[in-house]
Amino acid sequence: MQLTGTVFAKPVLVLHSNIDAEEIKNESLTRIYGMQKKFWKDGTAIKVYMLPKNSSLHKEFVLHYLHMQPYQLNRLWHRLLYSGTGTIPEVVPTIEELILKIQNTPGAIGYIDQESSKTIESSVIRRIGNDD
Repeated sequence: MQLTGTVFAKPVLVLHSNIDAEEIKNESLTRIYGMQKKFWKDGTAIKVYMLPKNSSLHKEFVLHYLHMQPYQLNRLWHRLLYSGTGTIPEVVPTIEELILKIQNTPGAIGYIDQESSKTIESSVIRRIGNDD
């Protein structure tokens, strides 16, 4: 599924199956995507994946889940990156690639569109949100 100019359904948060879904709350999600929280409670390193910044799904994710504007998140990442105190999430060009990364990376977190989330195997990835 390509991301160019297409309007997607609401974003759905996806996690590697080793992550306890109860650990995700909006306030901790902001810390995770702000690259401030680096480990899950069990000690597993958090690996954050995202779609390209110019995709409508990324913009909707930042607004809906992180409750901020995309430019605010970009500023935070740039400050971390250029000060040498942190890193930014890994950008994955397609939803299919993002799903594969989440499946194969313990501690991984990302987001996909609601339609794509219906096709993933729940034994490998946990879905959170927008099940309507």
